[in-house]
Amino acid sequence: AIAVPLNLGEVGTIRTMIDQVVESFDSLDILVNNAGLVQINPFLDVTEDEWDRVIDVNLKGTFFCLQAAARQMEKQGEGGRIISMSSISGRGGRADSSVYAASKMGIISITRSAALALAKHNILVNAVCPGIVPTPMWDQIDEDRARLFGYEAGTARAALVEQVPLKRVADAEEVAAVVAFLASSDASFITGQAINVDGGMEMD
Repeated sequence: AIAVPLNLGEVGTIRTMIDQVVESFDSLDILVNNAGLVQINPFLDVTEDEWDRVIDVNLKGTFFCLQAAARQMEKQGEGGRIISMSSISGRGGRADSSVYAASKMGIISITRSAALALAKHNILVNAVCPGIVPTPMWDQIDEDRARLFGYEAGTARAALVEQVPLKRVADAEEVAAVVAFLASSDASFITGQAINVDGGMEMD
């Protein structure tokens, strides 16, 4: 493994990352777009800086990582797998995280467009839409909602868990297992899909 620092808002650093991966491992076969950030803010309070920051990382970064990886995969001629992390927020609007929801809806759209464009090269492109997963991002969401709306810490997450038919949060490993499946030969006839991993919160 190698670690390559980059700024997802700068396309040049994305291309450099791809070049370094290929130089180290000779080829690029799988891309997982997993970087993302969220900012909780009421719709009427969203600023231009907030919009730019979230969209640069979540949407611009995803698009140009996907594009750069696909160009390399096309050059290699062996096909490939691209999986991008969307969210159940990408299935509908969010009053207090509207920019995040827009970015995650955009990832689903980019996934479908890329799947159509890249099918002829046997590059399969899919998205995964997690629900509630106990990660530092979800800790931030809960803390921000508590601060902005006067909730007691943990209240916002508990209220969401009550909306999950399975009545629990996901383990990160359960999301990772879906990503691993989509990257495997078992998923060789799946492309253009956005798969919910959310305990039944969304069913589209």
